[in-house]
Amino acid sequence: MSSKPEHQSLPARDAQAVVHGLTNLSVHAERGASVIESGHGVWVRDIEGREYIEAMSGLWCIALGYGNERLADVAHRQMKQLAYYHLTNHKSHPPVIALAEKLLSIAPAPMSRIWFASTGSEANDCAARLSWYFWNAMGQPQKRQFIAHKLWPTMATRSPRPACRVSAMRTIDSTCPCPAFIM
Repeated sequence: MSSKPEHQSLPARDAQAVVHGLTNLSVHAERGASVIESGHGVWVRDIEGREYIEAMSGLWCIALGYGNERLADVAHRQMKQLAYYHLTNHKSHPPVIALAEKLLSIAPAPMSRIWFASTGSEANDCAARLSWYFWNAMGQPQKRQFIAHKLWPTMATRSPRPACRVSAMRTIDSTCPCPAFIM
């Protein structure tokens, strides 16, 4: 590098420091990143001042829009008190209990409990484990087949492709050419 990173443009710094998922990296190397600096409602603005409608809701994480003052205030208060805490090893916290109760009260079908997950992979893994638990409890432990679309730990260990099978203790190589498969 000829100059310090802080003296380069944001797109140049991005090109030197960031790998972008769901992106054709060859095309990206030529055109670079559109650097988004702010958002309000459904609109986002790049560092050049151009505005765009963000139709993907920040990759499905901003369902209520950008710049929502009420959410920002609530999040700020919660971050000061307890930013995050897991629900493993018999742990819980007041906000998750209140949210679970609220979701149960408005669920369209009767439910007894709520499972919270941080990622889709975590949710899929839990769905498989709960299903296996259920069928074991019903005396049918052989019922273990799933149709899987993506590579995630529980599914990858059951792949018919030896190159895709991994132990739960190993890191999964996300470049493994595993098509959809039945477990």
